[in-house]
Amino acid sequence: MARAEQEGVPFLFKLRMSKGVKQSIERLMRDAHWCDAGQGWEGAETPLRLQGWGRHRRAIVLRRRIKGDLAVVDQSDPDQLQLSFAELTEETVVYEYAVLITSLTNEILSVAQLYRDRADVASAVFRLRYPAAPPIALFVQKSQSSISRNCLCSCFSICGVI
Repeated sequence: MARAEQEGVPFLFKLRMSKGVKQSIERLMRDAHWCDAGQGWEGAETPLRLQGWGRHRRAIVLRRRIKGDLAVVDQSDPDQLQLSFAELTEETVVYEYAVLITSLTNEILSVAQLYRDRADVASAVFRLRYPAAPPIALFVQKSQSSISRNCLCSCFSICGVI
């Protein structure tokens, strides 16, 4: 991240759920205005400075409500796994979270979509490692945004594919 900032290269990373990241999510749950981030996700942004960072960076917290029933596995006893089901009602709200750190200035919806699009690029590069990979053109056409196509083409050129 620091190297990208030094070189002036825009970056977008997903953070692990460390203690500092969880504290940031807790603050946002109380105070934030959540906006649509596409595909069932909501997003909010906050400046974030984690331990070891020299400065604050833009963090985008994405959350998606989990609906329906959940299976819970208790693995405390390796000889006897216990499975139980949690029924979620309208009064019980459960979210899954993702926290992105970025230098991009795009709106939350765009940044969230760029992060989702990275899966297209990663999948394409992965498939190129195997002989049964479909033609490159199919991957470029599959990508949803021009930024993803440019990134995909850059990945192909770096790998020496095109």
